[in-house]
Amino acid sequence: MISTATPWETIVLDFTKDMNLLGWNVNMDMFPNPQSLESFVAGVYVQNRPMLVELLYRMNISENDMGQALANIQPNEFSSLYSKKIVERSIQRIEWRKRFSD
Repeated sequence: MISTATPWETIVLDFTKDMNLLGWNVNMDMFPNPQSLESFVAGVYVQNRPMLVELLYRMNISENDMGQALANIQPNEFSSLYSKKIVERSIQRIEWRKRFSD
């Protein structure tokens, strides 16, 4: 799930910036590990699903990718999938920034 070349703290910094731009008021300490992100996503999904959709849109995570991926999983695995997509997209953005900053 997590690139060994990208530290978890760097990944968390990336996605929490998006969360805070949406007014979520989260901090990095809330996500000490991938499981904490998965738990957070599960809670947001239950409490305010449109908010989660807004995050995916903000992070530019494809609706088509999500739709296809969601069609192939069990209902109890959605938070794992959403978290995985958030982490993958964060890693992708971090790597792009590194590549184009040099």
